[in-house]
Amino acid sequence: MVLNGTMSLGRPREFDVNIALNAAMEVFWTQGYESTSLQNLLNATHLSKSSLYKVFGNKQQLFEAAIERYSETLYKKMQTDIETAPSGLTFIKNTLHCIVREAEGTEVPRGCFISNSINEWSIRDQRLRQLIVDRSGKFEDLFAQAILRAQCEGDLSKKNNPIELAGFLFNSISGLRSSVKAGLSREKLDKIVDITLSALQ
Repeated sequence: MVLNGTMSLGRPREFDVNIALNAAMEVFWTQGYESTSLQNLLNATHLSKSSLYKVFGNKQQLFEAAIERYSETLYKKMQTDIETAPSGLTFIKNTLHCIVREAEGTEVPRGCFISNSINEWSIRDQRLRQLIVDRSGKFEDLFAQAILRAQCEGDLSKKNNPIELAGFLFNSISGLRSSVKAGLSREKLDKIVDITLSALQ
């Protein structure tokens, strides 16, 4: 059985669990939960049906593990980005502009795996929906840290609550990612970024 990306002791397996989980995450992220078939997952992970079920459980359990992997990886990256950014506002600007640049890539933008999943699971399984919402809250906390830092550095006004602004910023970023997926022009995307930043003042 897998726990936090590691296997319990027992008979050695002939595959890397982390590689298989990352492959499953990519499929779910690209196609969504409903559109992902068992065969899609078997093809991506190169596992047999029995091995996939034995290690990850059923499809929903594998999806939950994929959400965890995505959020953990992205959270660590953003933590590092905040720590190394010259200012809180720079981190926020870099985050927004990085999303906009996805529109210029050669691959079709997939949006945020978490935001995509919130939309797909909004009226379905309550436990999984709560898991996704909880992971979203962690990212809002990161944005609150960046906003508070920007306020202390004098780049943003202190008149607004950092936590409330973080919620606004997180939702704005979700909308921005959706706009990138929809194929909006770079000019319109840049305008959205400008308005979002001005709303934080």
